[in-house]
Amino acid sequence: MRTTSRRPAVLLLVLLAGIPAAGCGKGELVLDGDREPASAAPPAPAPSSSAAVRAAIPDGLAAPERGAAEIVLKYARAVADGDYARACATRVRAERTRLARASGTCERALLLNFRGRPRELFATMEVAAVRIRGDLAGVDLRQPGGRTELTLVARRVRERWRVEDVPDARKP
Repeated sequence: MRTTSRRPAVLLLVLLAGIPAAGCGKGELVLDGDREPASAAPPAPAPSSSAAVRAAIPDGLAAPERGAAEIVLKYARAVADGDYARACATRVRAERTRLARASGTCERALLLNFRGRPRELFATMEVAAVRIRGDLAGVDLRQPGGRTELTLVARRVRERWRVEDVPDARKP
């Protein structure tokens, strides 16, 4: 009988359940001897860099799908980095306002939501699929080489994509 661990998916769902429309550190555990020699291949881009975001998006996506995927990954990487100002900048205005009313600022709302939680899981997420329905895009994220673990939603606002929380029943 084959057994698989559901722990990462459950952990991600628990992480996201704390705040409507939350989504996403950078962390590394290195044991002696685990580092590549300096002459090895060039280091991968930092998980939050533009190059790393682009690398986490599959080739062949049309411009709208790519735009939705990029904003969702920027949100995920910003949360992973603990850069809540950058994370808030990816969200639709109404949600930034709602989060600010709830906690003083959008940044503080995200800080409180992710405090003590394993944000680093979002540092390496990659796009598995993108579905667009009207002005909403469902962006499936997964760990590299893994199964889909969560879906975040982006809304097209004046030709730009922004992250938005929507009920599961409305996710594309």
